[in-house]
Amino acid sequence: MNDTYEVKKEKIFYKCGWSPFESYTFKSRIIETIVNGERIYSQGTILSDTIGKKLEFTRG
Repeated sequence: MNDTYEVKKEKIFYKCGWSPFESYTFKSRIIETIVNGERIYSQGTILSDTIGKKLEFTRG
């Protein structure tokens, strides 16, 4: 696969709206994302608003 992808602000789907990788060009791209067996992202389109389980950590 010889595909590149530049992270642009308008394509960031994080709730916070930013990424440390903004303006960075990757030598590959994410084609699909699957959460709990359900396809939620494919070819640049969000297919479902399914969210993963919140992870909680106890420091100690």
